[in-house]
Parts: sequence; C-alpha cells; structure tokens
Amino acid sequence: LLEAEVIKFAPDDLGGMDIPHQDKSVYTRLTTPGAATATDQQPTDAVPVDAATGDIDPQAQYVVQLASFSGLAEANAALARLRTRFPGLLEAAALHIQSADLGAGGAEHRVRAGAFGGREEARKLCLALRARGQDCLVAVR
Repeated sequence: LLEAEVIKFAPDDLGGMDIPHQDKSVYTRLTTPGAATATDQQPTDAVPVDAATGDIDPQAQYVVQLASFSGLAEANAALARLRTRFPGLLEAAALHIQSADLGAGGAEHRVRAGAFGGREEARKLCLALRARGQDCLVAVR
C-alpha cells in the first residue's frame, strides 16, 4: 500500500506566493504592434466632484481603487502621495477616501479615484496607472 501524500500546503508567507511571470500575458498584449498602449489610454469621462457639495455624481457607477488602509491617517498620506506622483492622470478624476465599517474587523479606508460612467473608462485609467507602477483595481461604487 502507498502512503497518502499531502497535495496541499500552507505557504510560509501567508500573504500569498510569488508566481513568476504572472503578468506576462498583460505585457504581451501591451507590446503587440498596433495595439493601444496603456499610456495612450487616458480617461475621458471622469465625473468630477461637485465643488459646492463635494458629492460625486450618483449616476457614475465605477471607481478606480488605488489603496486600502485600516488607518485613516495612512489613507490620507497615500492620497497626498498619489496626487503628487500622478498629477496628470489623477487631476481629472477626483481622488477621495471611502470609509467602510467592518464591524468587529474595524474600518477600512479606501483611496479611490473618480467615479466613471462606464467600466471601460475606469479600466483605461487603471491601465495607465499600472504602466507607471501603481497597483489598482476597478470597483463598483
């Protein structure tokens, strides 16, 4: 009889495993001749914040999430860094912090850009930011 083998294992780093070349398909798509590059894709329909009320258009459904923190001070510091690091990209898309109460888990403060009327426009901003080394994801408000 064969002894049972363990086929699952917990990684040493609980944050996950580093997978080599995990983004290679994205790189291949972006470097294909004739394909639009991330730097060519600038958002065009970012919905600005109403200066009088500070509200974002309720019809805009998508945002680009740039970071998330458990502390509000860290979120504010990240927001300030992002404003200075990507002024051309983030100027039209209103940067803001959305806080979420997680109950016993505390609070989460999400640094987000915009609100966009369509997913594609949010995706274009995210691609442009990724091309410049900033992680992000498109989220529904």
